Amino acid sequence: LPLLLLMVPVTVLFLGIDDLREPAPVLLAVWVATFSLPGRDVFLFGFPTDTLAGEDAQTPLQDLFAWDPSSGPDPAFLTALQAITLLPPRLIVVLDALGFAAAIDYLGGVDLNGVQLNGAEVNAVLDLWQDNPGARVEAQARVLEALSQRSPSLGATPDLTPLLALIPEHGYLSTQPADAALLLAPLLPLDPTAVHILTLTPPPSSSLRDSPAPAKAAFDLTALPSDRWTSGKPML
Repeated sequence: LPLLLLMVPVTVLFLGIDDLREPAPVLLAVWVATFSLPGRDVFLFGFPTDTLAGEDAQTPLQDLFAWDPSSGPDPAFLTALQAITLLPPRLIVVLDALGFAAAIDYLGGVDLNGVQLNGAEVNAVLDLWQDNPGARVEAQARVLEALSQRSPSLGATPDLTPLLALIPEHGYLSTQPADAALLLAPLLPLDPTAVHILTLTPPPSSSLRDSPAPAKAAFDLTALPSDRWTSGKPML
């Protein structure tokens, strides 16, 4: 029985929003991570925020999203999202733009198209696609791929104090930090080659069950257009 429990997929929902301090924050990112212990592979599925969901299967996720500072994402939103993913999350992690920037800086920044960027600069790059959710999720995938290359620097026992300090103004966990750490600790130190990133735009009747088996995504390095760059820095 313990072995069977280890083999049950663990799902973590990651949501990105603009500002947790706002009464009605805007949904910017929807990512679902799954892994099955004792395996070390992590599969990340990204959904554009205009993915249709809800009872009528005609409402974008970004319109269904609602936030309560005391309880987190609205249950109706989570139910609509689960109808697409079919994977109930064991943990929900929410970061706003400032929290995401802080997480990037915590890892030492990222390298995109050969340019070293800090968290604020990454947010500025992602904002280039603020009106195009499909392109934005692809850009987010590039950032996550770059972040995964930084993950070995965390080691097996990282000091998460700087990240926990983001809660509650710029971050949220659906469980106690100690429980979240216990859930994710078996994956550390994270192997970048074990992180598989896939972006999905499922129709209303589709789900992860209907998707092809995930494989290591080979994202086009031209996703960030070269005319956005000058003198080694993005044009912000």
